Amino acid sequence: MIKDIRISRNDIVWTYAGLALGTGVNLLLLPLLVKFLSTEELGLWYIFAAVGTITTVLDFGLVTTVSRNVTVAWMGADRLSGQGFAVDEAKGPNVTLLAGVLAACRSAYLGLGIAVLALCLGLGTAQVLRAARGEISAQTALLAWAVYSVAVAMNMALSFWNPLLRGLGCVAESAKANVASKVAQLILTALVLIRGGGLLGVAAAYLISGVIFRLFSRRYFFRAVQGAVQVPLPRTSMKSRIEILSTLWPNSYRQGIVSVSQYAMTSAPVLVGSLALPLSTVAALGATVQLVGLVKVVANSPFNAFLSEFTSLRIRGQVDRLRKRFVFALGMAAYTMAFLGVAALMLGNAAFGWLGSDLRLLPIVPAGVFLVNEWAVNQYALCSGLLATANRVPMAKAYALTAVATIAGMVVCVTVLGWGIWGILVPSVVMSLAYNDWAWPRRAAQDLGLGLKAMFAGSVVAPVALVRRRAGRE
Repeated sequence: MIKDIRISRNDIVWTYAGLALGTGVNLLLLPLLVKFLSTEELGLWYIFAAVGTITTVLDFGLVTTVSRNVTVAWMGADRLSGQGFAVDEAKGPNVTLLAGVLAACRSAYLGLGIAVLALCLGLGTAQVLRAARGEISAQTALLAWAVYSVAVAMNMALSFWNPLLRGLGCVAESAKANVASKVAQLILTALVLIRGGGLLGVAAAYLISGVIFRLFSRRYFFRAVQGAVQVPLPRTSMKSRIEILSTLWPNSYRQGIVSVSQYAMTSAPVLVGSLALPLSTVAALGATVQLVGLVKVVANSPFNAFLSEFTSLRIRGQVDRLRKRFVFALGMAAYTMAFLGVAALMLGNAAFGWLGSDLRLLPIVPAGVFLVNEWAVNQYALCSGLLATANRVPMAKAYALTAVATIAGMVVCVTVLGWGIWGILVPSVVMSLAYNDWAWPRRAAQDLGLGLKAMFAGSVVAPVALVRRRAGRE
């Protein structure tokens, strides 16, 4: 019979735990870095981290596509399909197809890892030397950068384990692997800094944490597979790997366009603002963008945990359960963005003051407009994500055009019209309202057999109903 995927309360709890540690590890490391690294070394470390973040865009949508197709194989599909699903009288996990996806991922991500290493050691080295000139010895900077480059490349080459686990529905296990790696990074960084390891030691700790993530993820993956099918995965020929990758590529590049567009939209406010706004305003804008972005990550945790189950429910034709799960996740995201976002904007300046920093968020009116717009953007992003679980990515062109138009509008409004911070906010709001804010929620509602009002009304009621049920039981 088809292998069902059900996301439990335990999966959600571990997702939040992994998220908390994954995003909080930098905050936990900050006191150690400030205490044991010089200001120059700390600045160089942030340059390392910035380059490492940029390289993640090179994935170009493959992670999401892989996770979805692992679910398809796990549900018993006879073959992978470029659009939709090809599940015909499935009797259980398709071990051969699952092995093929695993092998194809290994090959693809190995190539991506090599590309990242070449990029880091090429363009990245030039930037590091330029930043370190006259302040840190070239030997120290280059050695630390070489270790960090290997770590970033290795993390890219091994990052397929996360979507593999999530594709099987092993959401808690994926989070546990992430928690283990972050705990290891925190402990190892503290030890090497106390022992005088400096920037090189910090980079080495990051490298080792990646190895630990791989070991845990690999163990969880094969334990889940062998526990279900009780046979080893067969070998896959290079021809089969190429065929699988060619099948995945059409949706992968569309998903990549979506990811790059979202990345550009997230980075654009600060980059465009730096063209004409005072640095103090740019700093306030950057802090606001970062804080709301963190709130958005927390808000989307239930939805991301449910993704493999959404695909599973589509394959089984269980539209009613899919509808309930998605409406709940949409509502949780909306409530979290609203309450946690408002709290973050209200308390952010006080928190900065408590930390002894003179950094401030945007004034309350533009910050509120930014939060409301991001709330709307996040709602249509989740609706787009639901549509993608049908193994179709219809929103790529709209996302790309919106990103280009929004960034162009920002540049004109900030540099030519001189609108200040409103030159960042107005184009974002207008371009979102022009299409994406209403088009993708409407498509998602139709996909679920609902009206748009009914879908949003359900998203308001579902989380409240869950809280009441929990309270009634207690």
